[in-house]
Amino acid sequence: MIPLVYIIDDDLVSQFATQYRLKQAIGECSLVSFDSAKEGLKGFIDQLTDGKKLPDILFLDLEMPNMDGWEFLKEFRNIHNNNIPTEIYVLSAFANAEDRKKVKNHPMVKGYFNKPLTLVDAKKIVINKQKVKLSSD
Repeated sequence: MIPLVYIIDDDLVSQFATQYRLKQAIGECSLVSFDSAKEGLKGFIDQLTDGKKLPDILFLDLEMPNMDGWEFLKEFRNIHNNNIPTEIYVLSAFANAEDRKKVKNHPMVKGYFNKPLTLVDAKKIVINKQKVKLSSD
């Protein structure tokens, strides 16, 4: 099955760099990028409402205008249940020590990575996701 990956980031260069690394790490995958947290949340809700495939992995920037990554997580928590298989990873260029601590302790976030996403980090995420799938099959 081809993995579905969402990237929520207001920086187009960062979106492109993340897409490039993921294609290197995963190969064939379906990538959907959103320029804002509101658009990403709407995309996720639309998939959920329509009974369509939910993203396997979601990359979330913390620093965005209007709705930041923390607000996205708060809204996501309202629709989240334990049956949603999406793994959320924070990608940020500006997160401070406090943000990193909050990410580490956030129950819905699997990990934090600095921008730009490296090939090594992308491969770690893919391998982790494959292990989770294998153990749940």
